[in-house]
Amino acid sequence: MHKTTVFAVIAVIALWPDIAQAGDDTGSSPNRGIFFGGSFSGSMAWIDYPDEDQSGKAGAVFDFNFGWWLSPRLMLGGHYGTWGTSIIGTPLHLHLVGPRIDYRLKESPGFDGVFVTFAPGLALIEPVDEAHSGIGGIIKGGYRYQWEDFTTVGAHVGLKSHLFADGFTVIPFAGVNVQFYGLTR
Repeated sequence: MHKTTVFAVIAVIALWPDIAQAGDDTGSSPNRGIFFGGSFSGSMAWIDYPDEDQSGKAGAVFDFNFGWWLSPRLMLGGHYGTWGTSIIGTPLHLHLVGPRIDYRLKESPGFDGVFVTFAPGLALIEPVDEAHSGIGGIIKGGYRYQWEDFTTVGAHVGLKSHLFADGFTVIPFAGVNVQFYGLTR
Protein backbone atom coordinates (compact mmCIF):
# COMPACT_ATOMS: atom_id res chain seq x y z
CA MET A 1 0.00 0.00 0.00
CA HIS A 2 1.31 3.46 -0.89
CA LYS A 3 2.48 5.66 2.04
CA THR A 4 0.13 8.49 0.99
CA THR A 5 -2.86 6.14 1.11
CA VAL A 6 -1.88 4.95 4.59
CA PHE A 7 -1.56 8.58 5.77
CA ALA A 8 -4.97 9.46 4.28
CA VAL A 9 -6.66 6.50 5.97
CA ILE A 10 -5.10 7.36 9.35
CA ALA A 11 -6.12 11.02 8.97
CA VAL A 12 -9.75 10.11 8.14
CA ILE A 13 -9.94 7.74 11.13
CA ALA A 14 -8.44 10.37 13.46
CA LEU A 15 -10.72 13.14 12.19
CA TRP A 16 -13.88 11.02 11.76
CA PRO A 17 -15.79 12.54 14.73
CA ASP A 18 -15.36 16.00 13.18
CA ILE A 19 -16.17 14.80 9.66
CA ALA A 20 -19.31 13.03 10.89
CA GLN A 21 -20.41 16.14 12.78
CA ALA A 22 -20.21 18.12 9.51
CA GLY A 23 -23.45 16.47 8.42
CA ASP A 24 -25.26 17.82 11.48
CA ASP A 25 -27.45 20.65 10.16
CA THR A 26 -28.92 21.63 13.51
CA GLY A 27 -27.26 25.03 13.26
CA SER A 28 -25.67 24.62 16.68
CA SER A 29 -22.24 25.73 15.46
CA PRO A 30 -21.40 29.14 13.99
CA ASN A 31 -18.47 27.55 12.17
CA ARG A 32 -20.05 26.75 8.84
CA GLY A 33 -19.48 28.07 5.37
CA ILE A 34 -16.53 29.39 3.44
CA PHE A 35 -13.26 31.03 4.40
CA PHE A 36 -10.50 32.81 2.51
CA GLY A 37 -7.39 34.53 3.63
CA GLY A 38 -3.69 34.96 3.38
CA SER A 39 -0.47 35.19 5.29
CA PHE A 40 2.90 36.86 5.11
CA SER A 41 5.99 35.34 6.70
CA GLY A 42 9.66 36.11 6.99
CA SER A 43 11.89 33.15 6.24
CA MET A 44 15.35 31.71 5.81
CA ALA A 45 15.68 29.28 2.90
CA TRP A 46 18.10 26.42 2.42
CA ILE A 47 18.10 25.52 -1.26
CA ASP A 48 20.06 22.64 -2.74
CA TYR A 49 19.57 23.09 -6.47
CA PRO A 50 22.03 23.07 -9.41
CA ASP A 51 23.44 26.54 -10.17
CA GLU A 52 21.41 28.10 -7.33
CA ASP A 53 23.48 28.35 -4.16
CA GLN A 54 20.86 30.02 -1.99
CA SER A 55 21.64 28.44 1.40
CA GLY A 56 20.70 30.66 4.31
CA LYS A 57 18.99 33.16 1.98
CA ALA A 58 16.47 35.50 3.62
CA GLY A 59 13.14 35.86 1.86
CA ALA A 60 9.38 36.09 2.22
CA VAL A 61 6.59 33.53 2.04
CA PHE A 62 3.18 34.65 0.75
CA ASP A 63 0.23 32.25 1.06
CA PHE A 64 -3.34 32.58 -0.21
CA ASN A 65 -6.07 30.13 0.75
CA PHE A 66 -9.77 29.37 0.57
CA GLY A 67 -12.05 26.57 1.67
CA TRP A 68 -15.05 25.35 3.60
CA TRP A 69 -15.79 24.49 7.22
CA LEU A 70 -16.67 20.82 7.49
CA SER A 71 -17.10 20.98 11.25
CA PRO A 72 -16.36 23.38 14.12
CA ARG A 73 -12.74 22.17 14.08
CA LEU A 74 -12.04 21.02 10.54
CA MET A 75 -11.65 23.16 7.40
CA LEU A 76 -10.73 21.86 3.94
CA GLY A 77 -9.72 23.98 0.98
CA GLY A 78 -7.09 25.00 -1.49
CA HIS A 79 -3.77 26.77 -1.16
CA TYR A 80 -1.27 28.74 -3.24
CA GLY A 81 2.05 29.85 -1.80
CA THR A 82 5.21 31.44 -3.12
CA TRP A 83 8.68 32.25 -1.78
CA GLY A 84 11.15 34.77 -3.12
CA THR A 85 13.90 37.13 -2.09
CA SER A 86 11.86 40.05 -3.42
CA ILE A 87 8.26 40.55 -4.54
CA ILE A 88 9.15 41.38 -8.15
CA GLY A 89 12.20 40.63 -10.25
CA THR A 90 13.90 37.93 -8.20
CA PRO A 91 15.78 35.38 -10.30
CA LEU A 92 14.38 32.54 -8.16
CA HIS A 93 10.77 31.82 -7.19
CA LEU A 94 9.36 28.75 -5.45
CA HIS A 95 5.65 28.00 -5.81
CA LEU A 96 3.30 25.46 -4.20
CA VAL A 97 -0.35 24.78 -5.05
CA GLY A 98 -2.63 22.08 -3.66
CA PRO A 99 -5.20 21.11 -1.04
CA ARG A 100 -5.20 22.47 2.52
CA ILE A 101 -6.41 21.09 5.84
CA ASP A 102 -6.86 23.38 8.87
CA TYR A 103 -7.59 21.78 12.22
CA ARG A 104 -8.44 23.73 15.38
CA LEU A 105 -7.18 22.01 18.51
CA LYS A 106 -10.10 23.15 20.65
CA GLU A 107 -13.66 23.93 19.64
CA SER A 108 -14.76 27.44 20.60
CA PRO A 109 -17.93 29.44 19.93
CA GLY A 110 -16.21 31.76 17.43
CA PHE A 111 -13.45 31.37 14.89
CA ASP A 112 -10.42 31.91 17.13
CA GLY A 113 -8.08 29.42 18.72
CA VAL A 114 -4.96 27.32 18.23
CA PHE A 115 -4.70 25.76 14.77
CA VAL A 116 -2.54 23.40 12.74
CA THR A 117 -2.38 23.53 8.92
CA PHE A 118 -1.14 20.89 6.50
CA ALA A 119 -0.94 21.74 2.78
CA PRO A 120 0.68 19.26 0.38
CA GLY A 121 0.92 20.10 -3.29
CA LEU A 122 2.66 20.45 -6.60
CA ALA A 123 5.84 22.52 -6.51
CA LEU A 124 7.49 24.68 -9.15
CA ILE A 125 10.95 26.26 -9.06
CA GLU A 126 11.69 29.07 -11.49
CA PRO A 127 15.43 29.69 -11.71
CA VAL A 128 16.90 31.94 -14.37
CA ASP A 129 17.24 29.24 -17.06
CA GLU A 130 14.01 27.17 -16.91
CA ALA A 131 11.24 26.00 -14.57
CA HIS A 132 11.10 22.53 -12.99
CA SER A 133 8.23 20.85 -11.17
CA GLY A 134 8.14 18.57 -8.14
CA ILE A 135 6.20 18.04 -4.93
CA GLY A 136 6.12 19.94 -1.67
CA GLY A 137 4.24 20.74 1.48
CA ILE A 138 3.67 23.10 4.36
CA ILE A 139 2.99 22.39 7.99
CA LYS A 140 2.33 25.28 10.33
CA GLY A 141 0.69 26.07 13.62
CA GLY A 142 -0.36 29.18 15.43
CA TYR A 143 -3.12 31.14 17.09
CA ARG A 144 -5.98 33.10 15.51
CA TYR A 145 -7.78 35.85 17.41
CA GLN A 146 -11.34 36.79 16.41
CA TRP A 147 -11.00 40.47 15.62
CA GLU A 148 -14.42 41.14 14.08
CA ASP A 149 -17.49 38.91 13.69
CA PHE A 150 -16.11 37.14 10.63
CA THR A 151 -12.41 38.05 10.68
CA THR A 152 -9.45 36.60 12.53
CA VAL A 153 -5.87 37.79 12.77
CA GLY A 154 -3.09 35.64 14.07
CA ALA A 155 0.51 34.57 14.22
CA HIS A 156 2.10 31.32 13.08
CA VAL A 157 5.33 29.36 12.64
CA GLY A 158 5.94 26.60 10.14
CA LEU A 159 8.06 24.70 7.69
CA LYS A 160 7.75 24.70 3.90
CA SER A 161 9.65 22.23 1.74
CA HIS A 162 9.93 21.32 -1.96
CA LEU A 163 11.42 18.22 -3.56
CA PHE A 164 12.61 18.21 -7.17
CA ALA A 165 14.38 15.53 -9.24
CA ASP A 166 17.65 17.46 -8.96
CA GLY A 167 17.29 19.33 -5.67
CA PHE A 168 15.24 20.35 -2.65
CA THR A 169 14.39 23.29 -0.41
CA VAL A 170 13.75 23.69 3.32
CA ILE A 171 12.16 26.96 4.44
CA PRO A 172 11.31 27.57 8.12
CA PHE A 173 9.12 30.67 8.56
CA ALA A 174 7.20 32.81 11.05
CA GLY A 175 4.60 35.44 10.30
CA VAL A 176 1.08 36.83 10.52
CA ASN A 177 -2.20 35.75 8.95
CA VAL A 178 -5.72 37.02 8.37
CA GLN A 179 -8.80 34.93 7.57
CA PHE A 180 -12.27 36.04 6.49
CA TYR A 181 -15.29 33.83 7.04
CA GLY A 182 -18.73 33.72 5.46
CA LEU A 183 -21.60 31.69 6.86
CA THR A 184 -23.75 29.61 4.51
CA ARG A 185 -26.12 27.84 6.92
